[in-house]
Amino acid sequence: MPHARPSCAVESCVCITDILHQFAESLGNAIDAKDPHTRRHSDEVAELSRELARLLGCAQRQMEIIHLAGHLHDIGKIGVP
Repeated sequence: MPHARPSCAVESCVCITDILHQFAESLGNAIDAKDPHTRRHSDEVAELSRELARLLGCAQRQMEIIHLAGHLHDIGKIGVP
């Protein structure tokens, strides 16, 4: 009997989640690039936020969402000259 494959929907969801994470990290890098004093700031906020969520006992999915929010927390800086 051949191994069962996950459904296309599950594979698509995993792929979309990966793309969302990459997009959030890219936006965070773009935000940080505007100011040399805040280089890697979004990465650090994202990692610290995820660790705090873990220590508070959040579920894995909640920790992922909080991590993404950390990357995006300064998104308003992109439009500020």
